[in-house]
Amino acid sequence: MKKILFYSIGIALIVSSCMTYYQRYFYFNQRFESGQLKEAQDILLKDKKGDRGKNRLIYYMNRGVVESMLGNYEEGNRQFEQAYITIDDYYKNPLNEGLAYLTNPKFVEYKGEDFEVIYIHYYKALNYLKMNQNEEALVECKRMNIKLSALSDKYTSEKKYKR
Repeated sequence: MKKILFYSIGIALIVSSCMTYYQRYFYFNQRFESGQLKEAQDILLKDKKGDRGKNRLIYYMNRGVVESMLGNYEEGNRQFEQAYITIDDYYKNPLNEGLAYLTNPKFVEYKGEDFEVIYIHYYKALNYLKMNQNEEALVECKRMNIKLSALSDKYTSEKKYKR
C-alpha cells in the first residue's frame, strides 16, 4: 500500500512539473484573449507563486499589460519595472543550467528574450504618456534606444534590430 502511495505521489509530481506556463495559465489566457480583462486580472492576483516562481518575468509582464489595459497605468508601470528588475538581476546557476540542458528547460528561471526588454520600455512609455508624464516617457524612450543600440551591436545579420 505504501508503494502505491509513493508511486502515485511521484507520478503526480512528475506530471505537474511538466506542465508549461501556458497550461497552468490556460484560463488567464482564455479570459485575456476574449477581452475579459477584469477576470484575467483576478486570476493573476490569486496566483500566490507568480512573483516568486521561475516564470516571474512572464507574471510581471502579464500583470503590467492587464493593468495598463484596465487603465491602471501607474500599477502597470510598477509591474513592468519589476519585470525589468527581474531581467536585469538574472543570475545563471551553472548547476541548474546543466540540469536544464540534460533534462527539462523548466529547471532554470525564464530570463526573457531580447525583444521583451524593448517591450517593457515601450509599454512604460505609453503608460507615462497616458498619465501626461512626458518627461518620464522620454526617459523610457531613451532607455529603449540604449537597449536597441546594444541589440544592434549584438546581432550582425541584416535582419537585426534597427528601428
